[in-house]
Amino acid sequence: TAIANALAQSKDMLHAQQRFMRHLVREGHLDRALEFLPTDRQIRERLAQGQGLTGPETAVLLAYTKITVSEELLATSLPDDPYLRELLHCYFPAALREGFADRIDNHPLHREITTTVLVNDTVNTG
Repeated sequence: TAIANALAQSKDMLHAQQRFMRHLVREGHLDRALEFLPTDRQIRERLAQGQGLTGPETAVLLAYTKITVSEELLATSLPDDPYLRELLHCYFPAALREGFADRIDNHPLHREITTTVLVNDTVNTG
């Protein structure tokens, strides 16, 4: 899973995770205290002790990764790319895909569904 993969690299990725948290805070997207994420001081201590983020901290950061990437992708034309049509269709059960392909293409949330599937697949597989 994405969390297990991230935890396996936790010590090596702590600097990058710290930069990402700082970026999210700067952009007003993250309150580290509210999400129980470590402060820069706590990160320095963990680095000195050879530790990384905990499982719950990693899960929170992965969630913010998905949210941030989704927002950025939705601001582009990528979700409308015909190449990604299959992602949209695979989101729905086979019975719906077979009988309602044209309606799936015109679903009011087709961009959001395509983006969610793309981001989840990308982040979850690393």
